[in-house]
Amino acid sequence: MLESLERRIFEFQRSGMAAMVPRFRISDPGVLSAMQALEYDVTFSVLRKSLGDHCVTSGLSLYRRAALESVLERHDLSVYAEDLENAVILLSDKERIYYDERLVFETASKRTWRDLFSQRVGWYFGLLHVYVTQHPRLRSFWCRDPSRAYQFLVYTGAFAILLHPLRLLMLLVLLLSTLNGLDFVLGLDLIPDGPLTDPTLGEARRDAECPLARAVRTRTGVRRRVGVEHDLDPGDGARLDLADDQLPVSCRQGPVHAT
Repeated sequence: MLESLERRIFEFQRSGMAAMVPRFRISDPGVLSAMQALEYDVTFSVLRKSLGDHCVTSGLSLYRRAALESVLERHDLSVYAEDLENAVILLSDKERIYYDERLVFETASKRTWRDLFSQRVGWYFGLLHVYVTQHPRLRSFWCRDPSRAYQFLVYTGAFAILLHPLRLLMLLVLLLSTLNGLDFVLGLDLIPDGPLTDPTLGEARRDAECPLARAVRTRTGVRRRVGVEHDLDPGDGARLDLADDQLPVSCRQGPVHAT
């Protein structure tokens, strides 16, 4: 580990970059820790890599001394999202920050849902704080680099901040839809069908059933005449008896009359 750290520092000192971001991972046991570990893996393995040389610094990062001193002269010293503020200041000065996945550190996960919720509230408050206090520097990305403009103005500014209330509403809709699905499966009929609880239940069921039924009919050669059976392809070693009245009502080819 020490040799790897020395090697990464050696490379960073010769890179000319303002900062280097290592990879973090979680190895604590438990379901909640496993969820956070997956989140960290996706964040660092996909998102951080995609940012190229305008990565966002983490709580633990390596800085070039002159760059860090320059940042601290203009930093408001808030503890909320201070790493994001560091990155915004550096990138607005046309500095570069890169991610090195070869340097790995372990961090502790939140052990309770209450602590996890409190952490995420703090993260979002810090995000708002940085975008309010650093908006002149953030606006400078618009005419400088399309990649930075998308990351900080479109993806984070628009999707993560402005559309956050809509995301919360969609979470409520998904929860109601899931509960209504369980209610339908259990036959309780406690939750009525509606635009918010299950807006596409009928169409979704039809779309899910019809392709399967058509595939079964095509592969087995089942005709519409009730009771006709056909062999499966040679080598399958089985036969299938499938009558038309066994298919979902919405997938039958002929007219259906109520009795």
